[in-house]
This record gives sequence, C-alpha cells and structure tokens, in this order.
Amino acid sequence: MAKSVSRHYMRILAQWPKDPLRPETSFREAMRRRMEKRKELIERNDPSELQQVNALYSLLEDRYRKKVGDNIPLSPILPSYEHACKNSIYAWKMG
Repeated sequence: MAKSVSRHYMRILAQWPKDPLRPETSFREAMRRRMEKRKELIERNDPSELQQVNALYSLLEDRYRKKVGDNIPLSPILPSYEHACKNSIYAWKMG
C-alpha cells in the first residue's frame, strides 16, 4: 500500500495527453518535479496527495465535461471574449 499514491501518479502521467496548443509546456515534467519535491508525502500516502490524485483523475477522465456538457453558459462580464475563445477552440478542433 505504501506505493499506491506513487502508482496513481505514474498511471496518470502515462495517460496524460500532450497539449497541442502549448507543445513547449510539458505537464508530465512539471508533475515529475512536483513529485520530487513532495516525495515524503507521496511515500506516506498523505491525504493531501490522495486529494491531488483524485483531482487529476477528474481532469483526465473529463468528469466535469460529462456532467455539464458543451453548453457552458457565457459569463455576463466578458461574453464576447468567451465566445471568441469557444469559436477558436471549435475551429481548431475542426481542423
């Protein structure tokens, strides 16, 4: 059981997709540096690390998008900016 948090992190890093919009930024490398800094907590299966693992799985599995869907309401503060962002992401997805 002592390696469970570490195993979860390794599984998450192996499955994490590359970011085509920011190829110069590596989430995997950032997480590896973070894991080195927090090695003791990870080895102890600290509850805060388990929360981090759960949050990463939520993002990896797209849990929030599945709950909300693509119909996220626009903010009343910056609707034109958000609309432009949605359009550019949609255009990028469509090729």
